[in-house]
Amino acid sequence: MPSILHTTTHNARTVAVATGQRWPALALGIGALLALAILVIGASSATAAPLGQANQNPTFPTETATLAVPENSPPDTDVGDPIPAATDSEGDAFYQLDGPDKNDFKINLTSRQISVGAGTTLDYETKPTYQVEVQVTDNENAAGEVDGVIDDTIDVTISVTDVNEPPGKPAPPTVRTAGNDGDTTLEITWAAPANTGPQIIDYDVQYRAG
Repeated sequence: MPSILHTTTHNARTVAVATGQRWPALALGIGALLALAILVIGASSATAAPLGQANQNPTFPTETATLAVPENSPPDTDVGDPIPAATDSEGDAFYQLDGPDKNDFKINLTSRQISVGAGTTLDYETKPTYQVEVQVTDNENAAGEVDGVIDDTIDVTISVTDVNEPPGKPAPPTVRTAGNDGDTTLEITWAAPANTGPQIIDYDVQYRAG
């Protein structure tokens, strides 16, 4: 005998619905016409295929990310690793940049790799950090209709790392004779050049006779 899975009451009559049983509509009461859906039951639970599945918009796994790039990097240099991928049910997420420094960088719309933008000069001493926002969308709402709405964002801090740079070129020195021995002694002075790297510890002075 089939085991009873569910009971329903109609017009004060209780009817048992069990696996493999077919119940004529008239058994539920005179004039009643009711279609019963028979579920396929496993050992302890019942499952039924969904009538439809809503589109799941992409979301980032974190709210922030930090990337680094050396100063003086030329355009198209990759900035760190690609940002974390946004989870999307259909894998069709697209990315774009926003934020105060968006014009200094660019992003591959599918690989999520940020790189140095055209015309951008990265100088640690001038600006050590940049802020951009990465936006993601799958261009669909929950019903799967095109909407063009941004689904999620992640704030990205880009740190410019310092590089040991050679000092600049000194300005032309000042040369004059010194002492009482005529032209045999020269005094040479110059201003220290611009230097953003390690401390200058020595100079070479060369001269050419004639």
